[in-house]
Amino acid sequence: MLDRKIIEKIEEKIKQPITTTACGKWLPETIKNETGVLLGETTLKRMFGFTNDPRTPHRSTLDVIAVFLGYKNYDAMALDLELPEVIISEFEERDAIETDTLNIGDIVEITYLPNRLFSLKYVGDSRFIIESVENSRNLLAGDIVRITHVEKGFPLYMSEVVRDGKNLGIYEAAKNGGLTSIEILS
Repeated sequence: MLDRKIIEKIEEKIKQPITTTACGKWLPETIKNETGVLLGETTLKRMFGFTNDPRTPHRSTLDVIAVFLGYKNYDAMALDLELPEVIISEFEERDAIETDTLNIGDIVEITYLPNRLFSLKYVGDSRFIIESVENSRNLLAGDIVRITHVEKGFPLYMSEVVRDGKNLGIYEAAKNGGLTSIEILS
């Protein structure tokens, strides 16, 4: 069921109380006309507490309600209405490396789809020498690359790639899907 503050905001917008009849007749079309998304009768009845179904609405459904009420998304609405379940900040563990924490000589192996594998040797100052590379057309063993941050699930950004003394520029790897693994070997 929706928080009472959201229900009151909807009733204020439509200028009448929500009823089971409204959920099945005109409210779905009213929401669709403003958001482009049709919410089903059962979903609306559940959200307004007209069923015994205790399930909470999907996030995408909450986003539709928020847009209907003039917000960018549910988070923006929840902050504005000061809903208690909103988490503004939290600690999160991530599989990531800040390269300035590495020791010279450390080997970092990274993989990404479709079947790329790089072995990078840290030489200091956020720079690596590519020790070995599998299935890459653009990067070669011996290239020197500058990388400041490596994170699983995100693309790999190299702020410079140097080959035979020539800076080839910025390179982004793993654009589709991000890195699949990161491992410090030594």
